[in-house]
Amino acid sequence: MMFGRFLKQSFLWSLIFVLLMSSSFSNFSFGMDRIELKGIEEDTEEVHIIVKYKKNVTSIQQTLKNVANGTEFSAEISKLNVKQLKIKGSRSIERVLEAYQNDPGVEYVEIDEEVFIQEIIPSDKEYKDMQKHIVESMKFDKAWEYTVGGEEIIIAVLDTGVNYRHEDLQGLVIPGYDFVNKDDDPMDDNNHGTAVAGTILALTNNDLGVAGTSWKGKIMPVKVMGAGGTGIVSNIASGIIYAADNGAKVINMSIGTTRNSQTLQDAVDYAVGKGCVLVAAAGNEDTDVAFPAACEGVIAVGSGNLDGKAGYSCYGPELDIITSGNSYAPYITGSYDTISGTSLASPHAAALVNLLLSLDPTLTWEGVRDYIRRGATDLGDPGFDIYTGYGYMNAQKSVELLIQEKKIQPKLVLHDPI
Repeated sequence: MMFGRFLKQSFLWSLIFVLLMSSSFSNFSFGMDRIELKGIEEDTEEVHIIVKYKKNVTSIQQTLKNVANGTEFSAEISKLNVKQLKIKGSRSIERVLEAYQNDPGVEYVEIDEEVFIQEIIPSDKEYKDMQKHIVESMKFDKAWEYTVGGEEIIIAVLDTGVNYRHEDLQGLVIPGYDFVNKDDDPMDDNNHGTAVAGTILALTNNDLGVAGTSWKGKIMPVKVMGAGGTGIVSNIASGIIYAADNGAKVINMSIGTTRNSQTLQDAVDYAVGKGCVLVAAAGNEDTDVAFPAACEGVIAVGSGNLDGKAGYSCYGPELDIITSGNSYAPYITGSYDTISGTSLASPHAAALVNLLLSLDPTLTWEGVRDYIRRGATDLGDPGFDIYTGYGYMNAQKSVELLIQEKKIQPKLVLHDPI
């Protein structure tokens, strides 16, 4: 009996070994559980999917399923228990997805969708007049009388990286990570991320460049988008988890994709569970709100002014507010320029989140959202509407509501930023 059982076990392990070797699994790692937040490089030639197996499916079983379905392991987001798999050869994407969808051991499967930065729309240079007008329309100049942000608050910028050498960002940028090139140097190679970071936070009263819409805090650059302004869902999810695990209180995402993603939602849920407040651009296509802005747990920000939404700004039931999508911001070259888009509306809202948390660090993301919504100047139909959300962002009113209701005694700030 014992000998017979030994023969059966030997045969089983031999079969597994043959399957693994015949399927070219030289890149497979049996230490998958130890792999943490591994990103992948942008590659338009390869098709990747994201699979979440049920907890009772072992690593060996997963490997055999992948062999049968014509996929191989690429990377893992262990905090979400999802695997990124590459479809091998000329396998049909539809047939591979169908195979995993029909597998009772799979919780979900989806394509690792491409994600885009919300494209910047150039406009004319009008530094002092343009920035002053933008700041005053959102009432930041009045809000600054109560707070200019929290020194200890970390704001993660999930984008194309940040030029941490820029004169107006000196001392404000802490170490981050590059999920595109898989290294510790999240330097911007596009410009988008630097403009977003400098809109949220910049050195102020230093006789240089611009005034940030918040003045105190730290920027954590998390590079999830490549030089061409594109990325993939698995890297965005990894970036969210990285930011949450490394002390970020605010996460700004001026990026978007048109398709919903369970992996993205799971990453958002993880960050919310860690106490983060996530803010994202609604999108510039004048259609449905993009993801991750449309994810539950994210504050969705559109672009516009006190007359209504910008023509390009996306809209829908997920939209929370609109605010100015114009910003005079740092560029990777070390210069500045006036730029527009929901990519710049989102960091304005992230700056207000910084101000609110500096007054009450115990606020949940829902509490922050509530003060932003109630403080907004109502536009269009009374109350919420799908085009302007709860209205145009009013930093002064949101801050004053918090101070009055929580009976906070702020230290008045009397500085002229211009």
